[in-house]
Amino acid sequence: MFQRKSNFPQMPTPPTGEQQAKDMMKCTNNSDVVQALDLQDRECSFNAETNICLQKLYDLLMYKRNLDNSIQDLNTIFPALIRISNELQNKSDNVKLQAYQSIN
Repeated sequence: MFQRKSNFPQMPTPPTGEQQAKDMMKCTNNSDVVQALDLQDRECSFNAETNICLQKLYDLLMYKRNLDNSIQDLNTIFPALIRISNELQNKSDNVKLQAYQSIN
């Protein structure tokens, strides 16, 4: 029956990415709380990723050091193991020879 037309202006459209980038470049005041929090969050996430990567690197270096120590120990022990193996082989041959001689 009675229709009243609204006098509200048309809703504004959100700014495009280019407009936002221009606005951010124009902004020289760092008192923008939202921007500061966003930068802090980015910095914290970057630091967290960096810390994780550094921890992984540290762990890998520790594994490498342990492997190097194990290889060095094996290289030190290997000649002794060869010598002991040869001695055992000689003793085994001597026992076989003595057993053969005692049978004959």
